[in-house]
Amino acid sequence: MACAQTAPELMEKEKNIDKICTFITRIMSEKPDTDLIVFPELATSGCEGSKLEFDRVAEYYGKGESFRRIGETAKKFKVHIIYGYPQRDDHVIDVLYNSLALINSKGEAIGNYQKVHPFGSEVLWMRPGHEFPVFDTEIGKIGIMNCWDAAFPEVARIYALKGADLLTASANWEDPYVEDWELCTKARCIDNILPMAACNRVGKDIKLSFSGRSCILSGVGKVVSGIAEPVEDYVYGVVDTEETRVKRITYYTYFNDRKPGLYGEITRVY
Repeated sequence: MACAQTAPELMEKEKNIDKICTFITRIMSEKPDTDLIVFPELATSGCEGSKLEFDRVAEYYGKGESFRRIGETAKKFKVHIIYGYPQRDDHVIDVLYNSLALINSKGEAIGNYQKVHPFGSEVLWMRPGHEFPVFDTEIGKIGIMNCWDAAFPEVARIYALKGADLLTASANWEDPYVEDWELCTKARCIDNILPMAACNRVGKDIKLSFSGRSCILSGVGKVVSGIAEPVEDYVYGVVDTEETRVKRITYYTYFNDRKPGLYGEITRVY
């Protein structure tokens, strides 16, 4: 799998879709065995803007220009794609979500994750999601996290308990906190013995700047491959999802040793 570490142009949806399709083409030309390419959070829009601006570039899930063009490119190269976009609610006027779409190798939209944990100014324009779906694909079961979601151990643990084979995290994790991003993503892997594609953006919007450090992580949180520099590029790596099953019955026996009946404090309101 691969992470495309892009720098979206703020509210320039057409240019950002062009960039996504260009990266897919480049990655599949250089690494044709790639099964999954992960793009950053809000890859079609950038992250700083008013509700009016996000409303202008938002799309309905499964419809709109990004789904058409990215779907066509995914189908051409027979690869799965995850990318971030502002989503318009299908039924309620004036409701937007910060979402990640999953496109399969046939170019079909088969999954949508609405960010559950908004951060900072996001609360002014987006409505939080309320569920953690695991998406069953031909390359395995995928649990998707959106930026600040990766800071919460409960999210990845729910995905693990639901049978996920693989985690992904797409982010606009800003400077100077990029080391926190690295720590959180590694921790979510070893917490659950699950590999991850962790994709953070680069560039700058208005006030915020981003340093990337996208990487492919093993099931124990070791970096298989990564990008150290804050540049537009991609990282490619191979992970073995079968390794999860082996490690969980040898040394990392978290799931056999859990005592859920004692963990009620976790769900108490702080």
